[in-house]
Amino acid sequence: MREFTLDPKKQSFIDRGECFFYERDFAESIKSCTPGEWAFIKLKDRKILGFINPFILDGTSVTVVDTGITDPEQFLKVQIKKTVEKRKLFGYGTGSRIIYGFEDNLPGIIADMYSEVVLVQINNAGMDRYRELIKDTLKDQLEKEIIFLDNQKYREKEGLPAFDKESLPEIMKIEECNLKYEVPSAVMQKVGYYYDHRENRLKLEGLLNRFNRDFSKGVDLFCYIGSWGMHALRSGVDHVEFVDQGNMDSVVMNNVALNDFDVKRAKFTRQDVFKFLDDSIEQGKEFDLVVCDPPAFTKNAKNKNKALAGYEKLYNKIFKLMEPNSILAAASCTQNISLEELDLAVVKTAQKNGRKVQVLDLGIQGWDHPVKTLKSKSNYIKYLCYIVE
Repeated sequence: MREFTLDPKKQSFIDRGECFFYERDFAESIKSCTPGEWAFIKLKDRKILGFINPFILDGTSVTVVDTGITDPEQFLKVQIKKTVEKRKLFGYGTGSRIIYGFEDNLPGIIADMYSEVVLVQINNAGMDRYRELIKDTLKDQLEKEIIFLDNQKYREKEGLPAFDKESLPEIMKIEECNLKYEVPSAVMQKVGYYYDHRENRLKLEGLLNRFNRDFSKGVDLFCYIGSWGMHALRSGVDHVEFVDQGNMDSVVMNNVALNDFDVKRAKFTRQDVFKFLDDSIEQGKEFDLVVCDPPAFTKNAKNKNKALAGYEKLYNKIFKLMEPNSILAAASCTQNISLEELDLAVVKTAQKNGRKVQVLDLGIQGWDHPVKTLKSKSNYIKYLCYIVE
């Protein structure tokens, strides 16, 4: 493999966990490299692995992996085994995000494990060179069918070919926190299931169990397949309404029955959530538990203020529906909105509606979505739980 020397001024970035670099950060030209070519990256005191794509013009073109291993195939086998073992250590053996990109020292790979299959995305040319090795290693470790679910937008940026789509099982089966879910592959979002709020859903369930009161009317907004609401039902909430604009009625109600909950304790409403809230206010509805976990309101920092306005609009409506001493679980997956900014949006709208709130709990993403530091760009999940007076 060829060698490229990293600018000494940039070497401290590697010690801080950075793995993405620009062409200008190297003494030698990388223009002659083929997309995804692996090379040795020379530092002051050692050599580490990296791979290069000189055709990326609007971003970082060199990715490094610093694990002490200098053979790409051995590195991939060792690192994949390590990530699998870590998930087992966490007690996530039935289903989890097995690989979370560069936070697992496997930049460009996302892999989610389900009851019967593992779905894998490879988003850069360096990892794509070892596509079959990655597949075989995961199969050896997990003894499940491995299916590639490529994100074509990322692959186009890397100049990668489009492969024929692999067929998914008609029904994706999921087990998380001793709850079971099924989602038809025809209606699943992204890679199927959102494991990222796993620990926060457990925390909410535990809080509801500890509260010295009964909860009778809960609502799970932006519910998708109903995972927040299932935890609410298991905690003993008498009735939960699931709301989503997607056609998820049969999916959610099947999951209610799958977990042996009385289907009379649940209702699915297909409606835009903002419209549902307006209609509920007009009808005089009240809830003693509201879970709000919307999709990301923006993907870039430019639209941050619009996203914050969206959260304020949302919670302004929610507070009009909350009984005294009710519970609000406010969740977010908008990376550009901080926990403090989410809290401020909630507190501002509470005050606007003459309500007082107290923070009871907070959280970040589950352990299978690791972050090396709270400032990491991979740290995107926020959870705040309040009692609303």
